[in-house]
Amino acid sequence: MSSIIHLRDLHYTYPDGREALRGLSLDVQRHESVALLGPNGAGKSTVLLHLNGLLQGRGEIEVCGLPVRKGNFHVLRQKVGLAFQNPEDQLFMPTVLEDVAFGPMNAGLEQGEVLERCHRALESVGLVGFEERPTHGLSLGEKKRVALATVLVMDCEVLALDEPTSGLDPRGKGEIFTLLQSLPVTRLIATHHLDLAAALCDRCVILDEGRVVAHGESSLVLEDHALLRKHGLLPP
Repeated sequence: MSSIIHLRDLHYTYPDGREALRGLSLDVQRHESVALLGPNGAGKSTVLLHLNGLLQGRGEIEVCGLPVRKGNFHVLRQKVGLAFQNPEDQLFMPTVLEDVAFGPMNAGLEQGEVLERCHRALESVGLVGFEERPTHGLSLGEKKRVALATVLVMDCEVLALDEPTSGLDPRGKGEIFTLLQSLPVTRLIATHHLDLAAALCDRCVILDEGRVVAHGESSLVLEDHALLRKHGLLPP
């Protein structure tokens, strides 16, 4: 079975000299749900930013059957939906509808199709009726759901989520869990929240200092408390 995400010997160093990825290799199968676990600074967000070319490191990267290189960025950014940890980094239009419509409008879709997609995306995140609401006035949980809608509206094949439940109360976390469980797409979720990995992911991959240090079925990885403590995912 060919991987929908294929990373091999990936290296990336930030402009300030910080080496974020050090020979990382990872494969994710179509419709698989995978948690990227690790302490802060492990390289989780950096991996996600490589999937559609927002960052370009050294190594072999292929997503949805396409090499991640400049000539493929336009297509890849429709196939890979990236939701940032902070929805404020993703939402910049005056209203919810304008934010959700921005992607398909810029992809050149006709207005009727754009509106149909927007309705479908907002329905999937439980925000029908919010179309004319000012985005800046929403709660954090609502902003996170709008940010997901801006991704889902593109009918993406891969959903790359960076800490989707950070900052949310238990009710907000539960709403995001329920939403993500309902989406029939490949999911790669960067987090250090073990409850999210247990609820949503078939497999866990632990990163530390820019490398994969362990991986396996979620039930097995999450039961290995010594492993989790060693890599900063449980208190000592």
